[in-house]
Amino acid sequence: MPLFYPNLFVTTQVRNRSLSAASMNAASAAINVLLTYCSERGVNLESRIRERRFFSPAELDTIRDECQKRRSKHGGAAVAPFRGRKATQRIGAGSEYARLTHVANYVRWLSHTLLGSAIDTVAARQIDQVHRGLIGRPTPPRF
Repeated sequence: MPLFYPNLFVTTQVRNRSLSAASMNAASAAINVLLTYCSERGVNLESRIRERRFFSPAELDTIRDECQKRRSKHGGAAVAPFRGRKATQRIGAGSEYARLTHVANYVRWLSHTLLGSAIDTVAARQIDQVHRGLIGRPTPPRF
């Protein structure tokens, strides 16, 4: 069964802006990374937003880390064969930024959709902090 809010977001915010099918796929894949993160940690994103318990800085760092991982076509982390040296399992900085941007836009949109007219200045500031926090998350150096 398709997920209601992710599909509504992709339909209304990506497709209706006349973006390509590839853009819709990229947005869906990025949202999938977020939802996988939430599922693995028992986070009910919709409930947390309704309760105004937005992501902490540590959670934003972990989401950023998840967005850096190379994923298989089936949604899980890609497995690289061992070849005697450390195989890179991270995506490029541009792809990481695109994923984080889709995730940030989805969380902001979902927050506004779920809270609607109940958004006060404190909630609006928190939503903005999460959005900026995801997009502006510094990537730690790669060794």
